[in-house]
Amino acid sequence: GIGCALAARPKLLCLDEPGAGLDAAQSAELAGLLPGLAADGTAILLVDHDMGLVLGSCDRVVVLDSGKVLATGTAAQIRSDKLVVSAYLGRSGAAAGAAGVAGGASGGEGAAARGGAAGGGGGSS
Repeated sequence: GIGCALAARPKLLCLDEPGAGLDAAQSAELAGLLPGLAADGTAILLVDHDMGLVLGSCDRVVVLDSGKVLATGTAAQIRSDKLVVSAYLGRSGAAAGAAGVAGGASGGEGAAARGGAAGGGGGSS
């Protein structure tokens, strides 16, 4: 998994659904680890359905719906974006347990970046 990929000391770590199969505590632990990797110089491209993971660990989020960009911005901007709330988060805008950013319930896909990848913060964009 992720440990094997990190052993190669990549400049860019691409994670496709690393939250799949994780419970809430494990997902929160993973979300806590990703910013440290980025701070150490590894850019991260994260694609996941887990809103808590994506919004809790990424500098920049891109929300796609059926292959089209629905919104881009920080986690706070995404949480308050009217299109994202309507399409994925529901009226409350609560992140926990909602599907949407990076592959939502209506067939959307997306990506989130940390470090320097895909326009993420903390490095070159």
